[in-house]
Amino acid sequence: MSEKTLQLVSFEQAKKLKKLGFDWECYLVYRIADNEFGKKSNEPVGYQGAVIDDYAHAPSVALALKWFRDEKGKATTIRYYDKFYYRNQDDSQNPSKYSTYEEAESALLDRLIELELKKNKKPSTILV
Repeated sequence: MSEKTLQLVSFEQAKKLKKLGFDWECYLVYRIADNEFGKKSNEPVGYQGAVIDDYAHAPSVALALKWFRDEKGKATTIRYYDKFYYRNQDDSQNPSKYSTYEEAESALLDRLIELELKKNKKPSTILV
C-alpha cells in the first residue's frame, strides 16, 4: 500500500458492513457473487444505500470507522506506545500489539463489526 492511499476494507469486512447497514456512498464496490472488485457506476449500484444485493460498498477502513462513530455512536482510539493499540468504549479486549497504524485500524474495525453483529443477533423464540 502506498503511503498516500487509504487502506480499503477487505471483502469479508465489506460483506459484514453491508449486513450491519453500511450505506454511505463509496466510489468502489465488491461484487459479492464472485469477489470481484471494481469501480462504481450508476448501474447497478445506486446512491445512499440503494445497493443491489450482489454488491457491497468498499469504503476505506477510516471511513468505515467514521461510520461506526457517527452512526453507531462508538468512541474509538488508536494509540502508540511501543506498538499501536486500539480502544473502544464497549470492549476492553485488545490482546495484540500492531506494527503499523493500518494494522491496528483494521483490527479495530474487525472487533467493532464482531461486537455489533453479536449485539444484533436475537435469540430465537419457540412458541408452544
